[in-house]
Amino acid sequence: KVAIDGAFEGRNRLAYEVGKTYAHRVLEHDIEVLRSGKVITILRLEEELKGTINVNGLNANFKGYADRIDRLSDGTVRLIDYKTGNPKTDSVKSVDDFANPKTDHAFQLLMYAFLFHQQNPREVKLQPTVFYLRSNEVEKNITVSEEKQELTEQMMLQYAEARMQEVVSELFDESRPFVQTDDGKTCRHCEFIQVCQRS
Repeated sequence: KVAIDGAFEGRNRLAYEVGKTYAHRVLEHDIEVLRSGKVITILRLEEELKGTINVNGLNANFKGYADRIDRLSDGTVRLIDYKTGNPKTDSVKSVDDFANPKTDHAFQLLMYAFLFHQQNPREVKLQPTVFYLRSNEVEKNITVSEEKQELTEQMMLQYAEARMQEVVSELFDESRPFVQTDDGKTCRHCEFIQVCQRS
């Protein structure tokens, strides 16, 4: 510990201390879960998830990385993504919700669940989960409802596939022009900011 602590200075030291705080928060949360009588089995870390869906004869490839995949004592497989930003909407109540940037975490985790299921078809008890590392309430499970009825795991996977198909259809719909987003924050980390020449 002493050797590691002394190896960082300046900004690197600050980043190290922040990372250590986040790690402690996750560990403290996991300890609480274990103390409640549940068992957590870590299955994979930084797992690449890949899959394909067919839309109008076109095969679209998807890829993502789950920060952590674990299994709880009741058999539920959690697909966990760590977030350092502020908590966003974890409950999707209608398709229209996806037009709100606050649901982007939900869409991301639903996609991860679908891709994981494609690679592991026997696993159907899946729970997309976000760990907000700066929040007092670390764990947020993603849920989806239709007509005020929460979807089962299998229905949620079908829902995720349908939303992914819609995204692909829109991307290749020649009647829909590409337009710049009105939300400038979206552009901060975009790889194509030089292409669209947004100032």
